[in-house]
Amino acid sequence: MSTAPKEPVDVYDVAGYLNSKAARVVRACRARGWATDWSRRGAYLFLEVAEVIESLRGKGDSPPAEEAADVLLVYLSILGANGIDVAVVLAEMDRKLALIEAGTIGAGPDAVRVSP
Repeated sequence: MSTAPKEPVDVYDVAGYLNSKAARVVRACRARGWATDWSRRGAYLFLEVAEVIESLRGKGDSPPAEEAADVLLVYLSILGANGIDVAVVLAEMDRKLALIEAGTIGAGPDAVRVSP
């Protein structure tokens, strides 16, 4: 069971932490001769996400949190291998979340409003 942090989380601390994990997982993949290119890691990411869904449905041998950790490891390896800073990803996520919270999907003049 997880609990929400009692203090506000500094997004740059989180990004730094995740960027360091991304660098570690890329080093580990390369040391083992595993692919780090987006085309092969992307396919593996789809597989790992499917395993999370299957675990949530009660299938498979691993709990959802374990499968979700696999998703994060593969995702971070893709970001790290392609030089994508997690801080930039988190900032974009915040921007998109604000649009969702405002009831706007997308951006610009063609944005779609959804009724509550």
